[in-house]
Amino acid sequence: MIPMSDSEFLLFQECASKILNVKVGKNMRQVLTGQLQPLLAKYNYSNFKELCDNLKKNAHQENINEILNILTPDHTFFFREKDHFDFFHYKFLPQLYQNMRKGNLSDLRVWCSACSTGEESYTLAMLIADFFKDKPSYENGILATDISLKSLKKAIVGQYEMAKTSRIPPHFKSQFMTPNESLSHLIMNKNIKSMITFRKFNLMSANYPFKHPFDAIFCRNVLIYFDGPTIDKVIAEFFRFTKVGGYLFIGASESLQGRNCSFIYRAPGIYQRVK
Repeated sequence: MIPMSDSEFLLFQECASKILNVKVGKNMRQVLTGQLQPLLAKYNYSNFKELCDNLKKNAHQENINEILNILTPDHTFFFREKDHFDFFHYKFLPQLYQNMRKGNLSDLRVWCSACSTGEESYTLAMLIADFFKDKPSYENGILATDISLKSLKKAIVGQYEMAKTSRIPPHFKSQFMTPNESLSHLIMNKNIKSMITFRKFNLMSANYPFKHPFDAIFCRNVLIYFDGPTIDKVIAEFFRFTKVGGYLFIGASESLQGRNCSFIYRAPGIYQRVK
């Protein structure tokens, strides 16, 4: 294995920030050293400085996409951190529905800000569809964004191996998914797909181009990859685009404790904007 020196890690952090617009946290050095080895071998780089120099000189789109895919892992699965989805289904949605009835409102806006290959956003879509199936019509909008085009392409297709759907309740599978011809995969039905808009978006962008705030924002197991100032910036944007009374969901092992943040803690990984 080719090691990554202190100076090379600092150089890689600089390249990731300036060229890829991604912040790499200090704790990522060891992990990235291993994950980038195949890329070094593919392009015959003898060290990490050569990789960074090539990014600076050429900024080849192929190199950029390959590194982005490494820096934005797509490890996810349906109903991951189930407590969050239970809260969303049994507390958030009933509370929101009551508010919608009181205010004569009919829209529901949710943002999955790092949707990866789509499991999280489809889980939310199924929960919303199930909750509203016997209620008056409403306008649903799930925005699912990710920095990785590779992950987004998989999410848009919405096709998953049988083994990866084991956490989905059987009645959800029968309602919202259809087996493919070989019975090796399940495909999300069109009505569920139509609830979600998939877009490429980088949380490091200077401009968050949203016209309206969201009832709930999901950004789970992403903040661990950012440094402190970046976390503060992203959380401030999330607060700005969360409706009063709305919720932010981060990873259950992540915390906003000690940060300059206006969200109120409600449960592990669950925060609310109250004013």
